[in-house]
Amino acid sequence: MQNLLFHKIDHYRPTYQRDATRVLGVDYGDPLYSSVRCCVQPATGKDTFFYLQQNIIISHTVYFNKSYGWQLDDLLQYGDRAFVITGVRNLIELNRCWAVDCYEYMGVQKQVV
Repeated sequence: MQNLLFHKIDHYRPTYQRDATRVLGVDYGDPLYSSVRCCVQPATGKDTFFYLQQNIIISHTVYFNKSYGWQLDDLLQYGDRAFVITGVRNLIELNRCWAVDCYEYMGVQKQVV
């Protein structure tokens, strides 16, 4: 499985804060995990349809060989692309292959300095 994980991502957890004008803002801060090996793939039609029935949009599935404690709304930074987690699946029930379903965040990108 390790040979199939040829991409690397950074994993961020959002924190929500209100500023002085009571506007809710999101800060991703430092990554929880950096340079995590994975495989980023476009979502299949079957998975897209499954989530769409629940009014959830996905565009990509990211595969891992172990769990990193993902939560909904976590951000995965892959190069200059950002993905927000919308679902997590344990594919073979042995904690050996995890599929994290995401949508590509097209708004203001999280900039990694």
